[in-house]
Amino acid sequence: SVAAAAPNTGGVTQMPDRFGARAVLSADLVLGVSRRAGMRVRAERVCVVTEVEASVFLSILQRFPKEVPLLARSVAGRLWPPDMDAVPLFRGVGVPFFNALMDSSEWVMVLREQMAVKQGGTGTRMFILCYGAAVKRVDGVVVGSPLSSGDCVGEANLFGMTRKYRFTVRTQTVCHFRVLSASELEQILPRFPAEVERFES
Repeated sequence: SVAAAAPNTGGVTQMPDRFGARAVLSADLVLGVSRRAGMRVRAERVCVVTEVEASVFLSILQRFPKEVPLLARSVAGRLWPPDMDAVPLFRGVGVPFFNALMDSSEWVMVLREQMAVKQGGTGTRMFILCYGAAVKRVDGVVVGSPLSSGDCVGEANLFGMTRKYRFTVRTQTVCHFRVLSASELEQILPRFPAEVERFES
Protein backbone atom coordinates (compact mmCIF):
# COMPACT_ATOMS: atom_id res chain seq x y z
CA SER A 1 0.00 0.00 0.00
CA VAL A 2 0.98 3.66 -0.29
CA ALA A 3 0.06 6.73 1.74
CA ALA A 4 -1.38 9.86 0.15
CA ALA A 5 -1.09 13.38 1.59
CA ALA A 6 -2.14 16.74 0.21
CA PRO A 7 0.71 18.96 -1.04
CA ASN A 8 1.41 22.20 0.84
CA THR A 9 -1.11 21.44 3.58
CA GLY A 10 0.56 18.85 5.76
CA GLY A 11 -2.78 17.10 6.11
CA VAL A 12 -4.72 14.31 4.54
CA THR A 13 -6.96 14.98 1.56
CA GLN A 14 -10.53 13.88 1.06
CA MET A 15 -9.09 11.05 -1.02
CA PRO A 16 -8.44 7.65 0.61
CA ASP A 17 -5.35 7.75 2.83
CA ARG A 18 -4.25 4.34 1.54
CA PHE A 19 -4.16 2.91 -1.95
CA GLY A 20 -4.04 -0.80 -2.62
CA ALA A 21 -3.74 -3.04 -5.65
CA ARG A 22 -5.32 -1.79 -8.90
CA ALA A 23 -5.60 1.79 -7.65
CA VAL A 24 -5.25 4.36 -10.44
CA LEU A 25 -3.40 7.61 -9.79
CA SER A 26 -3.07 10.82 -11.83
CA ALA A 27 -5.95 9.95 -14.17
CA ASP A 28 -7.31 13.48 -13.73
CA LEU A 29 -4.04 14.98 -14.97
CA VAL A 30 -3.80 12.65 -17.96
CA LEU A 31 -7.41 13.27 -18.97
CA GLY A 32 -6.95 17.00 -18.61
CA VAL A 33 -9.69 17.61 -16.05
CA SER A 34 -7.12 18.87 -13.54
CA ARG A 35 -4.02 21.03 -14.05
CA ARG A 36 -2.05 19.89 -11.01
CA ALA A 37 -1.77 16.86 -8.78
CA GLY A 38 -4.11 17.00 -5.82
CA MET A 39 -1.93 14.91 -3.53
CA ARG A 40 1.54 13.60 -2.81
CA VAL A 41 1.93 9.82 -2.86
CA ARG A 42 4.57 8.00 -0.81
CA ALA A 43 5.31 4.28 -0.87
CA GLU A 44 5.20 2.65 2.56
CA ARG A 45 6.93 -0.46 1.27
CA VAL A 46 8.16 -1.86 -2.03
CA CYS A 47 5.46 -1.36 -4.67
CA VAL A 48 5.17 -2.65 -8.20
CA VAL A 49 3.67 0.04 -10.40
CA THR A 50 2.55 -0.12 -14.01
CA GLU A 51 2.79 3.14 -15.93
CA VAL A 52 0.77 3.98 -19.01
CA GLU A 53 2.20 6.69 -21.24
CA ALA A 54 -0.31 9.56 -21.38
CA SER A 55 0.01 10.11 -25.13
CA VAL A 56 -0.56 6.43 -25.87
CA PHE A 57 -3.55 6.24 -23.55
CA LEU A 58 -5.16 9.37 -25.00
CA SER A 59 -4.61 8.30 -28.60
CA ILE A 60 -6.38 5.02 -27.84
CA LEU A 61 -9.14 6.79 -25.94
CA GLN A 62 -9.87 9.00 -28.94
CA ARG A 63 -11.03 5.90 -30.79
CA PHE A 64 -13.73 5.39 -28.14
CA PRO A 65 -15.36 8.84 -27.77
CA LYS A 66 -18.34 7.55 -25.78
CA GLU A 67 -15.99 6.40 -23.04
CA VAL A 68 -14.39 9.84 -22.61
CA PRO A 69 -17.17 11.52 -20.57
CA LEU A 70 -17.58 8.38 -18.47
CA LEU A 71 -13.91 8.43 -17.52
CA ALA A 72 -13.92 12.19 -17.00
CA ARG A 73 -16.91 11.88 -14.66
CA SER A 74 -15.26 9.05 -12.74
CA VAL A 75 -12.24 11.19 -11.87
CA ALA A 76 -13.91 14.63 -11.65
CA GLY A 77 -16.98 13.48 -9.74
CA ARG A 78 -19.29 15.59 -11.88
CA LEU A 79 -18.94 16.78 -15.42
CA TRP A 80 -18.49 20.49 -15.98
CA PRO A 81 -20.30 22.90 -15.99
CA PRO A 82 -21.85 22.67 -12.51
CA ASP A 83 -24.62 25.14 -13.41
CA MET A 84 -25.61 27.81 -15.93
CA ASP A 85 -23.81 30.57 -14.04
CA ALA A 86 -20.50 28.94 -14.98
CA VAL A 87 -21.21 29.70 -18.66
CA PRO A 88 -21.66 33.48 -19.14
CA LEU A 89 -23.73 33.00 -22.30
CA PHE A 90 -26.38 31.08 -20.36
CA ARG A 91 -26.23 33.02 -17.10
CA GLY A 92 -29.80 33.68 -15.97
CA VAL A 93 -31.58 31.07 -18.08
CA GLY A 94 -33.94 28.57 -16.46
CA VAL A 95 -32.51 25.42 -14.92
CA PRO A 96 -34.73 23.03 -16.96
CA PHE A 97 -33.70 24.73 -20.21
CA PHE A 98 -30.00 24.64 -19.31
CA ASN A 99 -30.21 20.98 -18.30
CA ALA A 100 -31.94 20.14 -21.59
CA LEU A 101 -29.11 21.83 -23.49
CA MET A 102 -26.45 19.97 -21.56
CA ASP A 103 -28.24 16.65 -22.00
CA SER A 104 -28.34 17.20 -25.76
CA SER A 105 -24.70 18.26 -26.02
CA GLU A 106 -21.92 16.12 -27.40
CA TRP A 107 -18.77 15.67 -25.29
CA VAL A 108 -15.62 16.14 -27.37
CA MET A 109 -11.99 15.71 -26.28
CA VAL A 110 -9.24 17.44 -28.28
CA LEU A 111 -5.60 16.64 -27.61
CA ARG A 112 -2.87 19.18 -26.91
CA GLU A 113 -1.73 21.43 -29.78
CA GLN A 114 -4.63 20.40 -32.02
CA MET A 115 -7.16 22.46 -33.95
CA ALA A 116 -10.64 22.38 -32.45
CA VAL A 117 -12.18 24.97 -34.79
CA LYS A 118 -10.81 26.18 -38.12
CA GLN A 119 -11.07 29.78 -39.26
CA GLY A 120 -13.21 29.94 -42.40
CA GLY A 121 -14.68 26.50 -41.77
CA THR A 122 -18.44 26.20 -41.81
CA GLY A 123 -20.84 24.68 -39.33
CA THR A 124 -23.77 25.26 -37.00
CA ARG A 125 -22.21 24.06 -33.75
CA MET A 126 -21.06 25.95 -30.68
CA PHE A 127 -18.19 24.76 -28.48
CA ILE A 128 -18.21 25.32 -24.71
CA LEU A 129 -14.78 24.79 -23.16
CA CYS A 130 -15.15 22.68 -20.02
CA TYR A 131 -11.60 21.63 -19.16
CA GLY A 132 -8.25 22.78 -20.51
CA ALA A 133 -6.84 25.89 -22.15
CA ALA A 134 -6.89 27.05 -25.76
CA VAL A 135 -6.17 30.15 -27.83
CA LYS A 136 -7.95 31.94 -30.66
CA ARG A 137 -6.06 32.78 -33.83
CA VAL A 138 -6.99 34.99 -36.76
CA ASP A 139 -4.83 34.50 -39.84
CA GLY A 140 -2.34 32.66 -37.63
CA VAL A 141 -2.03 35.44 -35.03
CA VAL A 142 -3.17 34.84 -31.44
CA VAL A 143 -5.93 37.26 -30.45
CA GLY A 144 -7.53 37.98 -27.10
CA SER A 145 -6.99 36.16 -23.84
CA PRO A 146 -6.60 32.38 -23.67
CA LEU A 147 -9.88 30.50 -23.51
CA SER A 148 -10.80 28.88 -20.22
CA SER A 149 -13.72 26.99 -18.70
CA GLY A 150 -17.03 28.60 -19.63
CA ASP A 151 -15.85 30.34 -22.79
CA CYS A 152 -17.89 29.66 -25.91
CA VAL A 153 -16.88 29.55 -29.56
CA GLY A 154 -19.41 29.68 -32.38
CA GLU A 155 -22.35 31.43 -30.74
CA ALA A 156 -23.29 33.08 -34.03
CA ASN A 157 -23.13 29.71 -35.76
CA LEU A 158 -25.42 28.10 -33.20
CA PHE A 159 -28.04 30.85 -33.50
CA GLY A 160 -28.01 30.85 -37.29
CA MET A 161 -26.40 34.26 -37.81
CA THR A 162 -23.53 32.78 -39.81
CA ARG A 163 -22.16 29.42 -40.88
CA LYS A 164 -18.52 30.50 -41.06
CA TYR A 165 -16.22 30.41 -38.04
CA ARG A 166 -14.36 33.70 -37.59
CA PHE A 167 -11.21 32.32 -35.99
CA THR A 168 -9.21 29.19 -35.35
CA VAL A 169 -9.20 27.60 -31.89
CA ARG A 170 -6.03 25.68 -31.05
CA THR A 171 -5.62 23.78 -27.81
CA GLN A 172 -2.73 24.39 -25.43
CA THR A 173 -3.57 21.40 -23.23
CA VAL A 174 -5.89 18.44 -23.48
CA CYS A 175 -9.30 20.09 -23.79
CA HIS A 176 -12.84 18.90 -23.27
CA PHE A 177 -15.74 20.68 -24.95
CA ARG A 178 -19.49 20.40 -24.77
CA VAL A 179 -20.74 20.88 -28.32
CA LEU A 180 -24.26 22.18 -29.01
CA SER A 181 -25.79 21.94 -32.48
CA ALA A 182 -28.35 24.26 -34.05
CA SER A 183 -30.59 21.30 -34.91
CA GLU A 184 -30.75 20.26 -31.24
CA LEU A 185 -31.40 23.84 -30.14
CA GLU A 186 -34.30 24.11 -32.61
CA GLN A 187 -35.90 21.03 -31.06
CA ILE A 188 -35.43 22.27 -27.49
CA LEU A 189 -36.47 25.94 -27.78
CA PRO A 190 -40.19 25.34 -28.55
CA ARG A 191 -40.51 23.70 -25.13
CA PHE A 192 -39.27 26.89 -23.44
CA PRO A 193 -41.08 29.94 -24.90
CA ALA A 194 -39.64 32.26 -22.25
CA GLU A 195 -36.13 31.39 -23.40
CA VAL A 196 -37.10 32.06 -27.03
CA GLU A 197 -38.07 35.61 -26.04
CA ARG A 198 -34.80 35.98 -24.12
CA PHE A 199 -32.62 35.08 -27.11
CA GLU A 200 -34.71 37.10 -29.56
CA SER A 201 -34.55 40.29 -27.47
